[in-house]
Amino acid sequence: MRKLFVFIFILNLGSLFAQNIDDYIEMLRSDLKSQKTALISEHIDFSETESEKFWPVYRKYSVKLDNISDKRVKYIKEFADNYDTMTDKKADEIIKQAFGFYKERRKLEESLYKDTKKILGAVKAAKLIQLEHQVNILIDLQISAGLPLIENTSKKSDKK
Repeated sequence: MRKLFVFIFILNLGSLFAQNIDDYIEMLRSDLKSQKTALISEHIDFSETESEKFWPVYRKYSVKLDNISDKRVKYIKEFADNYDTMTDKKADEIIKQAFGFYKERRKLEESLYKDTKKILGAVKAAKLIQLEHQVNILIDLQISAGLPLIENTSKKSDKK
């Protein structure tokens, strides 16, 4: 886990040299998927049969997680675009999008647990969810640390 944290930190330094944010996001996703695969393989002792059944399920989960994460990227871009002119209405829209992201991700994790429990049993499936959760916390922390707090824009407020 320590290696993954260092890896995420180093990748964030790479953002200084990225051509644009979308390229950078794709680079991060690709590298993160490789790191997560290695992390899962290192910590979960799969039998050959379990491995054959597990990885296709996990790849489907990963695609769905990317789709959900795209929504997060969208609301972060919206936040950045509106940061200097943030209104009550826009802040409300963005935070509701954020709540939706977390709900969808949680539901997807629950689905992953249900699906993998059938393949791996409860102990290994729970361990997988722990790993996913730990990685997501690290990612959430990195993103949160990079986002400034919304400024008080009461002069520009359009309460509705």
